Amino acid sequence: MRNKLLSAVKLLLGVALLILLFYKVGPANILSTLLEIRLQTILIVILIYVFAVILVAANYTLFLSVDYPNIKFVNVLRRSLETWALGLFMPSKSGDFLLPFLLKKDGFEVGKTMAAVFLDRVISLLVLCIFAAAGVVFLMPSKTWMIAAMLLLILASLIAITSSIVRNFVKKALGRRARYFAGFYSALQRMLAYKNKLFLNFLLTNMQWQLSFLMVYFLFLAQGVHINYVAVMFLYAIIKVISLVPITMAGLGVKELFAIILFSSFSIAAENTMAVFTVLLITTYFIAFAILIVSALYKYNSAPLPAQPLSLR
Repeated sequence: MRNKLLSAVKLLLGVALLILLFYKVGPANILSTLLEIRLQTILIVILIYVFAVILVAANYTLFLSVDYPNIKFVNVLRRSLETWALGLFMPSKSGDFLLPFLLKKDGFEVGKTMAAVFLDRVISLLVLCIFAAAGVVFLMPSKTWMIAAMLLLILASLIAITSSIVRNFVKKALGRRARYFAGFYSALQRMLAYKNKLFLNFLLTNMQWQLSFLMVYFLFLAQGVHINYVAVMFLYAIIKVISLVPITMAGLGVKELFAIILFSSFSIAAENTMAVFTVLLITTYFIAFAILIVSALYKYNSAPLPAQPLSLR
């Protein structure tokens, strides 16, 4: 009950923050800026977004193939899309960790799948922190505390992967529920032994983030706003790291607020930035709802029909 209440508060806070930003910037200004973006650009953004989400499933499949050599990418993709969509309604993208429980229905062990998700998410965070830290170094050299915070995140992630102390602490924290994660650490160690898979995951993860940066860059160009791609890459990475702090649901409102602050340092008007992030927000939830609807229809059509009673005549 307490968790549900906290989630509701975070959602309301995010919505309130978003409404406040719209009010301050001016709905008319944002709308007129949005109308400058062509439909073709939005369709390209949707395609890029979908491809980026597919790459996440590819990364999961890459690690799961260590213990399941005959794994089918289509199964992982379907479940991965579902968890990605559900994760948008959960704090700090924790929906990713629903994947092991969904894949359990397809015969996968929760502990092994959790290891794949955990390792992929850690690598994703490491890559993001590298971009964000580079952004702070080159764009905001005076903000040394941000660099220190990101380096601590990277260090904590590396310790979490390899430390037996962390493993024992997690076991105690989970208590009886630890049995659901049996095989997690051994599977994680096996995955870490495959350097080629780790390197390929790193490349695919980098590609995912580049696609995210590219979407923001395209949306600025669509409004006639010219900004260096490298600046977009660094600024958006910083924004994403900040939005990971679980203040609001999935960083709602927080991303937009810091986007306005950071991009304004490059003389980009608030309405242009809000237009970009409004398109991203609408696109994200449009794709998520579409995935959930298709998933629900698929389950409905796949459900076995109830047995019909025999009628004796």
